[in-house]
Amino acid sequence: MLTMMQFAFVALIAISCTLYEAVGQVSVNGVIVDSTGRPMAHAFVEAIPRASNGGKGTVGSRLNPWSPADAQGRFTISVPPGRYKIRAKDEADGYPDPVYWLNADPTAVFPEITVEQESISDVRVVLGKKGGILEGSLRDSATQLPIPKAKITIREAGKPEAFVEVFTDGAGNFEYTVPSKPIQIVATASGYSPTYYGNGAALILSGGEHRAVTIELSRE
Repeated sequence: MLTMMQFAFVALIAISCTLYEAVGQVSVNGVIVDSTGRPMAHAFVEAIPRASNGGKGTVGSRLNPWSPADAQGRFTISVPPGRYKIRAKDEADGYPDPVYWLNADPTAVFPEITVEQESISDVRVVLGKKGGILEGSLRDSATQLPIPKAKITIREAGKPEAFVEVFTDGAGNFEYTVPSKPIQIVATASGYSPTYYGNGAALILSGGEHRAVTIELSRE
């Protein structure tokens, strides 16, 4: 059992650690807009550690989860001092997750900032070209039953190294926000032959389009 003095000492350490963590975080404030300057109400933002000015590794080791913007596209995140790239997504409105190479968009403006000891305001993040939302359903070609836990590979046409993989749910459905560029879709599942949607023809979703596709797989 802790004595009163020991308890007070432990409590003091805990308070000191909490204060240190709070002091070590710097507030970064800004807004997420589209290419016309319209605030994005459904956007999310994250801070990615970048190489230090001296080129000695990266600054910041914290996990940077996606943080939501408010109804006016404004955001506030807290990070330790360092250099960061601020990037955003708004999948509900057709702006894909920039984590994946498939979704790389040179028209997006994801600023790099140096965070020191004072808060930063007026960071402006601009989303790039609007993509579409792809909804799909996988079915057994013979029984028309859904195929759960199947893998869907969405690849940029002509650039096989740029792809993402998503999986069907228990009802054989999937959904993904894709860039507005030519893509190919191939489905694979245990016990079935790999199948390209449209026999491998490139598919393009226009900005804001919702497209539903059905892919039928045949048993091997």
